[in-house]
Amino acid sequence: MVWSTSWRRRRCCPARWGPSLAPSEQRRVTGARRRRRRGARSLGHAAEGSEGLLSQWLSIPVAVLLVVTLGSSAAVWGWIVARWRRGQPIVAFQGRTPVPWRAPDVAAVALSYGLFSVLVPHVDQQLGLVNRFVAWHGEHGGQRGGVEGDDQDEWSQAAHPVVVLLRQRREAGLFVFCLVVAAVVVPVTEEVLFRLVLQGWLESAERRLRRTIPAARRVVPGTWAVVSTSFIFAALHYRGMPPEADPLELLRLLVYVGVVDLCVVAVAVAWLRGPAGATAADLGWSGRQLWADVQLGMAAFLAVVAPVYGIQIALRLCLPHSPIVDPISLFLFALVLGTLYYRTHRIVPSIVTHVAFNGFSLTLLRLGLAPLG
Repeated sequence: MVWSTSWRRRRCCPARWGPSLAPSEQRRVTGARRRRRRGARSLGHAAEGSEGLLSQWLSIPVAVLLVVTLGSSAAVWGWIVARWRRGQPIVAFQGRTPVPWRAPDVAAVALSYGLFSVLVPHVDQQLGLVNRFVAWHGEHGGQRGGVEGDDQDEWSQAAHPVVVLLRQRREAGLFVFCLVVAAVVVPVTEEVLFRLVLQGWLESAERRLRRTIPAARRVVPGTWAVVSTSFIFAALHYRGMPPEADPLELLRLLVYVGVVDLCVVAVAVAWLRGPAGATAADLGWSGRQLWADVQLGMAAFLAVVAPVYGIQIALRLCLPHSPIVDPISLFLFALVLGTLYYRTHRIVPSIVTHVAFNGFSLTLLRLGLAPLG
């Protein structure tokens, strides 16, 4: 009766309770209320889904790794800002004489990479060592993994072969093998080829150019060498493997990459030490500075890991299927590696930074947080 009386008061006293609504208006208001309730329920389900995803990604090992890494990164950036405010260089410049190798030596090292890329698979077809290793792994391989459903469509449109392989196979032994190849052998090879051989030669060429062309002196020394090497490095890194690639073929490819890289590094060092006449200092090695170089490389990794991943995530959200996302972020990473080599003229800091970055990415993948690269 109370509700009925209130309704009658509303109908009898429109000035107090407001004008009555027409049936069409009542249906519109009722529909709007229902839509708001459904929207609230959908938002609640979405929040629960995102919380489930975050709880899956941010497991205890991942959370500890991220907290330690981000905390250390913040400390390194505080140290960088403090040195910058005091007017001190972040990385002290250490000059050296120009490297003795020239364009023919660089071409010879590049040619050796192409020759070994063809020679290693051909020799393996005769010996069958890699085929037996891959066949043994196929027979004794453990559990299969991977991202399923919509997540696979989002994260695995194209990826690095190691990422695709580790998503399809979850054995601990395979992860260790991928870690050795992708986080040790490949970074060492790339730093020797790009920073030591190519950038070292470009620095010498830039120095000769500055002596002959006065206009070239307006550019900061080392800029042309660092930027050119970084651009080539980034252009050669892109996602090229479909998610449905055969894991055994990917494993064979990874073995070939490791063998080829080791052979190329051995040939490059032997060629530079022999025909080119390079010394240990020319090759960027100093035993007395080894521990300091390791510390500098780890500090550079902690300083660059958050910005590179942040830029990569932002670009991936804006350009989800664009092939330029990885080259852009890796170009910035390569600038850091090139600057380390140019300022110190030692190869160990850039190697340590590169090894730590690749190892961090593979560790995140192993712990369940899919990397973007």
